[in-house]
Amino acid sequence: MFPLVHVDKPNPLDLFQIWLNLPAKNKKVDPHYKMLWREDIPVVDLKSETGEGTVKVTTVTGAIPGTQSQSLPPGPPPPSSWAFDPQNDVCVWTISFTPGTEGKGVTWVLPKAQKSGTNRVLYFFRGTKVILGESFTLEKHMGIELDSSQAVPLSVPPGGGGEGEGVELLLLQGQPIGETVVNHGPFVCSSDEELREIFGAFHEGKFGDWPFESDGPVNGLKGRFAQHPGGKVETRDV
Repeated sequence: MFPLVHVDKPNPLDLFQIWLNLPAKNKKVDPHYKMLWREDIPVVDLKSETGEGTVKVTTVTGAIPGTQSQSLPPGPPPPSSWAFDPQNDVCVWTISFTPGTEGKGVTWVLPKAQKSGTNRVLYFFRGTKVILGESFTLEKHMGIELDSSQAVPLSVPPGGGGEGEGVELLLLQGQPIGETVVNHGPFVCSSDEELREIFGAFHEGKFGDWPFESDGPVNGLKGRFAQHPGGKVETRDV
């Protein structure tokens, strides 16, 4: 599931499993699959307010206000996804800060959301220190819910990147769907009745079966590939 880049040394990675809910009308649509190849995901270079260091925003989905021409993702999300309609203001970004050499720190102003009422959270997963606004310190592995109607300065002070690794944050945002959520295990439904129905279908084998001879199939040393419904296979160099 997670291929190794190196076979002779460690392969450290930061992994986020993000589940995006669907409105009730789309919960039983046919499944859709889309591969987001790393090199196709836009990375936007932005200026630090201090004039030192660099800021890069990787836009998995959702454009940065004022830079839409640079940050359109590689084609639209799956058609039934909540992220498909730009009015839902869904953004998944990683924000990277690289310190400069003159000790001034790095600052970028996170713009306000494009729609009122958008939910927004920020997770700090790499580095040692980030300052929000004028004085609030965000420590590593902390998350915070932000007021998306306000632009927020994000600052990395000198030394805030640790031993040269820089700082990286994950931003998730979107308009609320505004519907009841009932979930158990991997299933997310809109009512208890629907949840019981889905579990019944699962136990009856209506979600398909396991097509492999092994409990832990691997793809060997194959390069990167994506197999789409209908049998089409895409490949990319490592």
